[in-house]
Amino acid sequence: MHSSDSKAAADVAALAGQMLPWWPDLLRLPSVIRERAPGARAAVVEVPANDREKILRRAAANEVFDVTSRVAATDMANGIRNDRIDHTSHDIEIFCKEGYGGRPNQGVAGAGPAQSFTCALFVPGRAGHRAA
Repeated sequence: MHSSDSKAAADVAALAGQMLPWWPDLLRLPSVIRERAPGARAAVVEVPANDREKILRRAAANEVFDVTSRVAATDMANGIRNDRIDHTSHDIEIFCKEGYGGRPNQGVAGAGPAQSFTCALFVPGRAGHRAA
């Protein structure tokens, strides 16, 4: 965040009287945002599949391909999913740090990625705490 962005966020948080929720890019889902209540813990949400992952999963389910090809397609789809979960977890870790330059962020994670395949589970903390 730039210093002007931090000041604006601090002003809005002061007006709201609480830390503001923030959603990582891949979890900015209208259904999740609408369910957010003041002071609520971060929702644990499955990261939606992108087009490449969907295509690979369809190919892996197609019995026309041999078992080795289907396993390879599943492995590639899992890799895409894990990369997207890692990216989302990393965004939360960066944004929800205690602060930048001695000034705390004025937001808390509104949602975190659910465990999927081989990725570690994101366990959301209390408001104002850093993601695990």
